Amino acid sequence: MPARAPVPVTSFLAERYLPAATREVLDVLVDRDRSAADVMSIRHVQTIYVPEDETCFTLFEAQSAELIAAASERFGLGYRRVVPAIALHSRDPSARADGDQDP
Repeated sequence: MPARAPVPVTSFLAERYLPAATREVLDVLVDRDRSAADVMSIRHVQTIYVPEDETCFTLFEAQSAELIAAASERFGLGYRRVVPAIALHSRDPSARADGDQDP
């Protein structure tokens, strides 16, 4: 069986510490992330906040992890770690990426 080519990585997971954030604070931070991403030719894909761990994860698409780290530094986004990631999306068309429930 021939060896498979590695999956090209253009997705990166950025992590930052975020104690006791409200929904309003998260909305402001995500808006800042998106604005910085636009300036730096990066695509903001999704942000997930884990309140119990006081950790915020953001998935970006970019040419490199270094570009995301540079955006974090330049715009004061506070990301402590940026690592390559492979995003797998749900095959269930009714699954919602934002985690909210329909009323």
